[in-house]
Formats: sequence, structure tokens, C-alpha cells
Amino acid sequence: MRIVDCEQGSVEWFRARLGIPTASQFDQIVTPTGKLSKSADKYAYRLLAERLLNAPMTPVEGQEWMERGRELEPMAARQYEFLQDCEVERVGFITTDDGRLGASPDRLVKGKAVGVEIKCPAPHTHLRYLLEGAADSYRPQVQGQMLVAELERVDLYSYHPMMPACLIATPRDAAFIRLLSDALAEFNERLAEMLERARSLGIFQAYEHAATPADVARAGQLNAAIIEEFGIVP
Repeated sequence: MRIVDCEQGSVEWFRARLGIPTASQFDQIVTPTGKLSKSADKYAYRLLAERLLNAPMTPVEGQEWMERGRELEPMAARQYEFLQDCEVERVGFITTDDGRLGASPDRLVKGKAVGVEIKCPAPHTHLRYLLEGAADSYRPQVQGQMLVAELERVDLYSYHPMMPACLIATPRDAAFIRLLSDALAEFNERLAEMLERARSLGIFQAYEHAATPADVARAGQLNAAIIEEFGIVP
């Protein structure tokens, strides 16, 4: 694997992951059973747009809870360290050796091949973690993190200041990772074919500074430095 030393959410982080399938979106590519998802093409076109326009196509749904999560994440990480008697460290962006897949675990446990995915969700979502555990749709993401970052376990740690914390430890599933790896390879081949077809039409960074209604909406949610760097015109 390769580690890009950057702060998650920074210009460098967005640049490192442009057009690369990332573990947080693997459920858009692969079903919990390891097969290609019906939503794979939709995600492929989003990555294709990133490659052609050299700009992030970042979804902004649930922005309120994302902001809250960023505020509470350091507290959640400290609580995890105390309860698990360990030390964690931040990580920027991790890719496979060939750079074709990426992942951004929230933390890595020092001295162990363990990643930590910290959630500070809405109360009803936290309650679902406590009562039902992680949804099946989480499987491609967590196993994807283990595939990309060469981990043996990923801990989902859901934190809410007024409720008990929820720790869901997921070990490496070698059989599922083989299915996941094959499906992701097929997806990347399809994405490469789409890119060549688009380039043959002369679509390649032709609209670098164009503003669409989607750009305008997204610009209001992204950091000002990212807006300036990638030419997203508000």
C-alpha cells in the first residue's frame, strides 16, 4: 500500500482521491454478497467526471451531521483509546500499490493492523448501531478498508455524548475480500473503457472553470481553498 500524507478534507486529500474508487463508496460498486451493484455505473460516471474535469464531485447530503461528526470525532477517538487501552493516529489517504483503489480510515491503531472508523451520527442512527449492529451495506466499505490498507480488523466506533458508545469489531474476511477484489477490478476496467470513449469525443478538462447549478450548490458546502483550487465557481 501507499500512504499520502495529508489531512482528510484538505485540498491535498481531495486531489489524491480524484477519480479513484474509495472504500467509503464500495457499497455503490459491490453488493454485500460480493457482486457488482446496479448502482456501479452511476458511481463510475461520477468518477469519470472527476477525471475529466479535474474537480471533486463530492456529495453534500447530511452536511449538518457531518459537521457535528467532525466536532465530536477527537473526543470519540480519545474515549476509544481509553477503553481499548491503545493509541491511535490519524491517516491521510491510502491507496493500493497500483493506485487504483483508495481508503481513508479515520484512525489507525499504533503497532497493530487495525483501523478505526469513527461515527458521531444522529441519535436514531446511533441507537440502530447499539440495537442492531452495522448494516449489511457496511460490509464492502469495512472489508475494502482492510483490502486497501492491509488491515486485519476494523473497529466501527459510534459515539454519542448522551448514550453508551457502540464498538463493532469486524475481522478480515479473506473469502469476501477475494470476491470484492475481483468485482473492483472489473469495475476499474469498465471505468477505463468509459474514460477512453469520453476522450475520443474530445471531453477532457474542457469545462475546467464552468459553473453549473450543481457546482453552485456544492461550492457552498466545500472549503474555500478547495473551491479556489479546483475552479468551482460559486
